[in-house]
This record gives sequence, structure tokens and C-alpha cells, in this order.
Amino acid sequence: GIHYIDITADYNFIEKIERLNNQAKLNSSSLILSVGLAPGITNLLAQHCANKFNEIKLIDILILLGIGEKHGDAAYRWTFDNLHSTYKVNNFSHLVKSFTLPKKSNLLGSRTFYTFNFSDQHTLSKTINAEQIITRMAFDSKLLTLLIKLLRTAGITILFKNKLIQNIGIKLFSKFNIGSDLFAVKAVVENYKGEVYESSVSGNGEAEITAYVATEMAYYLLENEVNYGVNHVHNIITDIPSFLNRLKKYDETIKIEL
Repeated sequence: GIHYIDITADYNFIEKIERLNNQAKLNSSSLILSVGLAPGITNLLAQHCANKFNEIKLIDILILLGIGEKHGDAAYRWTFDNLHSTYKVNNFSHLVKSFTLPKKSNLLGSRTFYTFNFSDQHTLSKTINAEQIITRMAFDSKLLTLLIKLLRTAGITILFKNKLIQNIGIKLFSKFNIGSDLFAVKAVVENYKGEVYESSVSGNGEAEITAYVATEMAYYLLENEVNYGVNHVHNIITDIPSFLNRLKKYDETIKIEL
């Protein structure tokens, strides 16, 4: 009978919670996953855009993260581990390597984004019928983004899986103010006619926006009847524009384009 909200971005852990669906239903509990920025807002933007079409060909999710944002050790390690990863995405014909398949787009300026193993692409591919759903990311520093791309091509990013290298990186990011704390996410959905619909959210403070989404999700769970079982945020929120706009009461500088 206890309800549960999770802000994790690790898909391996999310999959384990998804297996509790029947148990949650039997015990009258609602477990809500993908709460935060990515996953979270990215899921909502993708679902909002997908709702505009009857048939969907492609969904591109683009994530821009500021390297000046401060995180806990686990978040840094998750990022380091995934700089050199290979993963399978449903509805995609082959394995995807991190920091490959570049795509240029305008998100707080023109940038090149690269594949990354965020969980949103995995969960959305289970609920939205699309030929391809891929998540890409870039850092606010174009130079750092390019450098990591080059290191990935050379295979050197495997060094970032080493705990000693990770410890050095965590100390550097914690001690020095490098880059900004800006964030921006965008979903681009295309149908088979070549028509495109896109939506985006941007602001400052990735940690704060995650807290705002989690808070609003908790309010929503308390104030509404939510089906028992395991669900992701985009399966729960029906009025996506209203939910996203409520985030502005915490920070009026958040920019939402739907």
C-alpha cells in the first residue's frame, strides 16, 4: 500500500522495478518511474509530440547538459561508465555505441549531439510505436563534446570505466567551476509524411529541475487516482502542457516551448 516515486536514470535498475508490476498491483501500490529531467521531462516532451500524429516514424531526444552542474558521486560514475558503452534499443536494427551517430540540431545554439544510453529511449520504445527512438546528448562546451567524440572513436573512453580515473575526474569536477549549470532538452517527432513536431524545455540547474518534477509528481499522486502497478511519468500525466508549466512556479526562468 506504499506508493513510490523514483528519479533514477539507470535503465538496469528501472528494468528491475518494472518486474514488480504484478506485485505492486496486488498490494495496491503505485510505482512511478522516469521522474526528473532525463528521464522525465524528455519522456513527457516525446509523448506530447507523439500525440500530434497518428503514425510515427522517428523520435529524436536531444539533451544538453552543463558541465558546471554539481552532482553526487554516483551520477558522475554513471556518466563515466556510459561514455564507453554499447547498448540495444528496441525498434533499432543494430547495437548502438555511445557518442556515435552524430546529429546536428539547434538547442541553445547550433550543436552536434551524440548517442548516449539514457533510459528514456528504452521505456518510450515499449509504449510508442515508432520505427526509431534514439536519445543523444551534448555538453554545453562544444570543445569537450568534440573531445569526447574523438576519444570514443579512438577507443580511449574505455579508461573512464577505471575507478581511479573516475575518482580523479570527480575531484576535478567537484573542486573547480568548469562550464555552466544550464540544461536543455528537446523532443523531435517525425511522421511518415515528413511532418515534424518538436518541443523543448531549458533552464539552469539540472538537480533543481529534477527536484521540481519529483515534487509535482508527488502532489499529483496525492491528489489524483493513479492506477496501481509500475508506470512511467509519460503514462501517468495526461495533460502534459499543464504539468510542465507548473514547474515555472519554482523557477520563472524555465523556458518551455510546446
